[in-house]
Amino acid sequence: MKAIESVNSEEDGKSVVFQRQLQQLEYEAQRAFEQYNVVDARHRLVAADWSGVGMRKLEEVAQVQKTLEEIANQRHTLTAEQKQQLQEMAAALNRCGVPMLALWKRKRKSFGR
Repeated sequence: MKAIESVNSEEDGKSVVFQRQLQQLEYEAQRAFEQYNVVDARHRLVAADWSGVGMRKLEEVAQVQKTLEEIANQRHTLTAEQKQQLQEMAAALNRCGVPMLALWKRKRKSFGR
């Protein structure tokens, strides 16, 4: 259960980073369109670059939103039944004289960690 919590915590951290990036990109896109709209209509050809910047930022916004959705879909959760089964298995191993912590340490050593 702790492993799943650790993975979910890591995914939460990634999610926060991408949410901040999304906010920044949305601001930059809005700012580019505002700059384009402020330009006098006679100079719109010169200001077309701002419109292009805004469009590129909107594409980046879409990509970051997609990444955030993928992160959300990767979250791992255990049902109450699965948690109960894990607790029962741990208790059974403990009754057999194999404490989970010792088992975990032994496994780590065997992988050279």
